[in-house]
Amino acid sequence: IADSDFPHKWPTLLDDLISKLSAEDMVTNKGVLTVAHSIFKRWRPLFRSDELFLEIKMVLDKFASPFLTLLSSVDEQISSNQSNQAKLGLLFDVLLVLIKLYYDLNCQDIPEFFEDNIQVGMSIVHKYLAYDNPLLEDEDEHDQASVIAKVKTSIQELVQLYTARYEDVFGPMINEFIQTTWNLLTSVSTQPKNDILVSKSLSFMTAVARIPKYFDVFNNETAMNSITERIILPNVTLRESDEELFEDDPIEFIRRDLEGSDSDTRRRACTDFLKELKEKNESLVTNVILVHIKKFFEQYESDPASNWKYKDLSV
Repeated sequence: IADSDFPHKWPTLLDDLISKLSAEDMVTNKGVLTVAHSIFKRWRPLFRSDELFLEIKMVLDKFASPFLTLLSSVDEQISSNQSNQAKLGLLFDVLLVLIKLYYDLNCQDIPEFFEDNIQVGMSIVHKYLAYDNPLLEDEDEHDQASVIAKVKTSIQELVQLYTARYEDVFGPMINEFIQTTWNLLTSVSTQPKNDILVSKSLSFMTAVARIPKYFDVFNNETAMNSITERIILPNVTLRESDEELFEDDPIEFIRRDLEGSDSDTRRRACTDFLKELKEKNESLVTNVILVHIKKFFEQYESDPASNWKYKDLSV
């Protein structure tokens, strides 16, 4: 109902929603924010128009300040409840919707409010990109992403938006995010539950590599070797779960692996990242990668039956 009636037939909706937000009742907050996200996310694919910008401006005038206040409040409460598993789970559920709303509110253009408060907002965002807490991670779960992984995935989407569209204001903070993303990519497990997080993290690195002044971070042989060995190779090597998918549903496996597929796979994201690096410095990337391809193919030829994965890796 909100989606079809807002804003013209239900002008009080926003005030009603904001009045329900509180620093204490996170269950209600989660519900209110979920409704807000369901309305605002439809802005993402829309073409710019005066009507659209008037609607966004009306929302921002009322919603931006309570949004940031709640984001800061949730951040403080997470810090003071580090060992309370139930409370932490709920707080992270709320944080996840807040990060999605952060994207919604900035998807068309960066609002003045967010530009003025970029240090506040983005320092909280950066903190949770690097956040870990074993209480919220289920080691026995291989396929379902944890709430922390979902938050980090949404953060990477937001940061990619800022890097691609608002680099002029976000520039001074990009290097911190590159470093944190690097640490994330080199430490996250190869379990399927982390696939989308790794894919979005690599998409952010690809967006960074497109900007010449940040490409310099990668533009030397040491960095390129490190990227190849610590990020590219571990994420394009076939895993047990990939083999299982190939056996159970070969068509789906091929569909994911094809160029231009819209599914978030590690291999797809690695290929895109490598392609972007190659466009910027073809000889460097080609020389580094060829060394590895040659090595893998020799390993395959030494024992084709048991080393078949090295052939796949070379391809």
